[in-house]
Amino acid sequence: MSLLRSQRGSTLVESVVAIGLASVIVSAIVGMVVSAIASSTAAKSRTTATRYAEEGLEVARLTRDKNSWASFYPTYVNASVWHIGTNNTLVTSTDTGITSVYTREIRFTNASSPTTNNDRVQVDVQVKWIDKGKNEVVQLVSYLTKWAP
Repeated sequence: MSLLRSQRGSTLVESVVAIGLASVIVSAIVGMVVSAIASSTAAKSRTTATRYAEEGLEVARLTRDKNSWASFYPTYVNASVWHIGTNNTLVTSTDTGITSVYTREIRFTNASSPTTNNDRVQVDVQVKWIDKGKNEVVQLVSYLTKWAP
């Protein structure tokens, strides 16, 4: 009879330990899933921002190709911050008619050596956004040269 009483108590203790262990394992799995989802969302945002920055570089090249160097250089290589407007044109206005969580800025600076040559331009494209209250930035840099006479 005393053997049956001691087994009842141990079954209860075993059940409590098993439930506690199961809850720890489930909590760890849920934590890993939440972390994976957050990481995936951040990677998607960064990929989108990189694509927008690449598009900014392409519009800068297109602008250079559409204009002669003599008109491109003095117009775009200055202290202005450029944005992409309609029809893939560069504009200084921030009101481009596109609403997005991303902000894209394009800057042109003289990268000639010596600087008086005015034959090489550095293009900096920055895409900014806020992710979970933290400011994020993707920046791409390229160079444009005076390749056509």
